[in-house]
Amino acid sequence: MPMASLLVALGQMSVERLVRGPAGEGDDSYLQLIERVRARLEKLVMRTPTLIAIDDLQWADPATLLALRFLPEQLSDQPITWLLTRRAGEGEPAVGRLYSLLEEVMGSVRMRLGPLSDDAVNCVVGDLLGALPGPEVRGIAKAADGNPYALTELVEGLVEEGGIHIVNGTAGLVGGDAPEFGAYPCTVPVCLPRRFRNLVARQLQALEPQTRRLLEIAAVLGPTFTPDDVAAIIAEPAATLLPSLQEALAARLLTCTAEAVTFRHDMVWQGVLQSIPASLQRALHRQVADMLLRRRDSVAQAAMHLMYGARRGDSAAIEILNKAAEATLESSPHIAAKLAMRCLEIMEPLDPLRVPLGATATEALTRVGPLPSAIALARNILAKGPTDCCAVPLRLWLATALMLHGRATDAVTVAQELIGASCLATEMADHVQLVELLALSAFDHEAAGQRARRVLDEPAPRRNMHVSALLVLAKARWSEGRLAAGLNLVREAVIRAEDGWPTTWYDHPRLALAAMLTQLCEFAEAADALDSAQKDMSLVGAHLLNGQHSLLRSRLELAAGRSADAVATARGGIAMAYETGVPRYVPLGWRVLSTAALRRGDLAEAAQYTDRLRDALRAEGCAEMSAYLWMSAQIATANDEYPQALPAMAAIYQNPSAHSALLMEEPAAAAWLVRTALRTGRSDHAAAVTAVIERHAVENPELSSLAAAAVHARGLYYSDPSLLEQAVGAHSDLWASGSAAEDLAAVLVNSEKEKSITHLDYALSVYRSTDAARDVARLRRRLRNLGIRRRHWTYTKRPDMGWNSLTDTERCVAELVATGLTNRQVASRMFLSPHTVGFHLRQIFRKLGIRSRVELAYGSGAASQHDAVQTSVQS
Repeated sequence: MPMASLLVALGQMSVERLVRGPAGEGDDSYLQLIERVRARLEKLVMRTPTLIAIDDLQWADPATLLALRFLPEQLSDQPITWLLTRRAGEGEPAVGRLYSLLEEVMGSVRMRLGPLSDDAVNCVVGDLLGALPGPEVRGIAKAADGNPYALTELVEGLVEEGGIHIVNGTAGLVGGDAPEFGAYPCTVPVCLPRRFRNLVARQLQALEPQTRRLLEIAAVLGPTFTPDDVAAIIAEPAATLLPSLQEALAARLLTCTAEAVTFRHDMVWQGVLQSIPASLQRALHRQVADMLLRRRDSVAQAAMHLMYGARRGDSAAIEILNKAAEATLESSPHIAAKLAMRCLEIMEPLDPLRVPLGATATEALTRVGPLPSAIALARNILAKGPTDCCAVPLRLWLATALMLHGRATDAVTVAQELIGASCLATEMADHVQLVELLALSAFDHEAAGQRARRVLDEPAPRRNMHVSALLVLAKARWSEGRLAAGLNLVREAVIRAEDGWPTTWYDHPRLALAAMLTQLCEFAEAADALDSAQKDMSLVGAHLLNGQHSLLRSRLELAAGRSADAVATARGGIAMAYETGVPRYVPLGWRVLSTAALRRGDLAEAAQYTDRLRDALRAEGCAEMSAYLWMSAQIATANDEYPQALPAMAAIYQNPSAHSALLMEEPAAAAWLVRTALRTGRSDHAAAVTAVIERHAVENPELSSLAAAAVHARGLYYSDPSLLEQAVGAHSDLWASGSAAEDLAAVLVNSEKEKSITHLDYALSVYRSTDAARDVARLRRRLRNLGIRRRHWTYTKRPDMGWNSLTDTERCVAELVATGLTNRQVASRMFLSPHTVGFHLRQIFRKLGIRSRVELAYGSGAASQHDAVQTSVQS
């Protein structure tokens, strides 16, 4: 039907008639149709200014193009804006002539719209998901190349197929991070959502058959390829590919550099690859592998293609895969693991290479994780194959994986079985004894320390074990409370490693040093050690330990007052630790998250993280639960639930070893324990804690963090302002310094009010800088009680209604009420009176146009998601 879109939009024709199609001979002529449209527009503009937007003009019929030639000029004196869009390069020459004419006659402005910016993509994704797109979602969204339609198809397709999960307002991919395609083929191709695959298929169908063939062969070669390789596969000169390459480039499926041709995005590459039937893919991979092997300089690359192209029992492919796995074991263990695992899949069950290849696969998996997969693979092969000398390497890496996975007693058992083997080579014997020693140190510090001392005292130093023996002995001294001695031994291990003494990638001395310094609140030196450890680990490919690095880093971020960074780093570290199966330092991550939530005043979230802390400690087989008890007691007292806190507090106070272990792990806990004991009338408990932390400080005079904690505890116990003032400057943890200033203000309030206010102001500034909203609210109440009101807001022009109209205080009240708290509970959390909370709540109801707490709870969730999306766009 001529001009159908214009006529329907203006109400001159029904959709039903449009569906029926043209009526035949009795239809109006083009000029009559144009006149009807003009008359209708003149009536419209009498009521209101009008916008005429016509999309996809490249598909317009001749009548529409004719109307657009005349109507803008005829109605140029009317309040009408014309917005005409077309796809570049299509609809020529008629649409091109129309655009040129409108520019010449009407002075129209032509704008070329490029792909959406990254910020715009994040905003669209956030709107589609109703949540903040996480890094993996943002990464996969780049597959759309800034095309809004492709982006919508991709995201909605992922949602339809359950590929998106939303946690705490952040959207992530089900199953982990976005796939890494950079070193093809590094993973089995992921399954893209059907809607996105269909979109790619439609793009391919619009191309010439020769172009589709080129793209399919190129996709098998990888995300980056050369025309020469494609020409070699199809046995044609490279010059014959020129028309097909030009068409693919024009369709924005490929980009070209001086060296090679690349798919515009890895997900587009995957879309093309997945459009090829599996049997044909396998045949093409084998053909590519044969081509590369003929060159004799691309064996490793050929092996990657053999992963997909080899068939069961292919002895030549198995030999190549095995050699490639061994060659890449240290430099690229994740690739070695995939090669070895594929080799085991196509190998016959009784192949004599199965056990040694299983050792290669187990070692590779032990280096990159997940450790449960390494353990299961090794046990499966040992259960079905020989256990003689050829199985020694496999059993050794099984013991190593068990040790790193936290199954120390099992690791000791396997290692001790190996030590008695007659065919154990000297170098391998050192490795086995080292694994046994490290595993033993996880549950018997005294025995491990004695064993390490014997190794260090041998007349001829065992260089392969010396550094690790120092670390094991350091851990034993630490467990005895000799913290400085343990720290000095770790420093000695670092020096030996720098002098060239052998170290193992999974027992790095700098990482151990960073861990000890972090516990001792020596944060500046810990940060330097952590940076050096990260560099060293990246050089040896110790990717398995990245989670440990992140977890230690999160504690440093928290101490520096960067709460948001600490939370993000801790979450990432915990995720990596669970993904790889390395549980060490996971409890530290949960403690960081719980502490950050407690300081923000989100007690429900803090309680959830504390429960996860308990579970993590139990999973590690820890009998010592003082860190969990301390966090539980803090949350209970923050809720003014002292009866519920008493059991946890009693378990700490009445067990000297419990609070001694806690104070070695978290020296700043001493002040809280003393303060809480005095508040509950248990001066005996306060005296006991003070004595323990002072003993630690005396026994370790080099450690300033213990001295600061001891001075703080003693100052609280004796209400001594000089000691508390000393603690303010001595604490290296910023929040702990603010806490000492608050305690000092409490001691001075009755005798030196002005000094008290000064210290409260300092504490208030510290709490604000560390995102400790709950502590800020408490300090403001204390200042109000002293007749001081500190301005805690900045003026912002707000709308009259809606969520954006709420002040910061009103929003905080709304969020707490939305969780189900009563006015009195909210007042306790925010250190306000219930009457003030009620006043704020009435203001909130008025501004939001609601009448109940149920409506508020529903609206709060939606507003939080909207804010998260907006924050993502702004950042």
